[in-house]
Amino acid sequence: MLLYQSKSRPWRALELLAPLTPRDFANLTPDQRAELEPNFWESVCSEYDAENLCLELERRRDAGAHYSEEFWSFEAVWRRDEMNHYVGFRRLYALTFGRSEDDIEAEMRQRAADFSAFGEFLEDEFKLCLMLAYDELATTRSYATDVPLYQSLGHPALAAWIERVRADEAMHYYNALRVCQTRHHDRLPEAATLVRRVLALDLTDTDYRATFILDHKGPSYSPAILTAVADTLCNVIARQG
Repeated sequence: MLLYQSKSRPWRALELLAPLTPRDFANLTPDQRAELEPNFWESVCSEYDAENLCLELERRRDAGAHYSEEFWSFEAVWRRDEMNHYVGFRRLYALTFGRSEDDIEAEMRQRAADFSAFGEFLEDEFKLCLMLAYDELATTRSYATDVPLYQSLGHPALAAWIERVRADEAMHYYNALRVCQTRHHDRLPEAATLVRRVLALDLTDTDYRATFILDHKGPSYSPAILTAVADTLCNVIARQG
């Protein structure tokens, strides 16, 4: 019996961004372009890389790993939303910096993902959902700090865009945490130790390898911010466990 059906608010990125044209970005200052380029590109990559993670989990499932109905309910919503975010950020990058969306898509498909650092977490649904809850909470907070930047660009579609994306990431955090709480309630006493291990992995100075997981670089992901994310997750589990 399905104990938890993941919550979902479907919407279409390209419909929301349809009013935008290259003219809406033509008058950006050099400083704005310098800030937006890594912001858009890193989001293009990380949102696309959710697909890499989903394919890796399918491979592991087919090789014998077990994931619950609740997890696949979460995965379906999350996978759809992350792809929606990807096509939106791809559109924004193309409009702002003049690259074709087909070229961006081709580059994404050529990137090789390496999950060797995360095998223990990918084989254990409880550990995986804790890692995803931490990751999605970190992303939620990062996108929240981007709201003033998008608002400053002057187009209502951009302000609406970042708010929708941020809200999705918050919902993903909630869904992953609910899978932990409903399917793995007996293991919640392990959570604080495991979250600290996830944080330690995140703070390790290693190259990001197209895994979606722990793609946290830049000022929005300082050690202090990531530690606060881990603290929040541990506190929520302690209160609700």
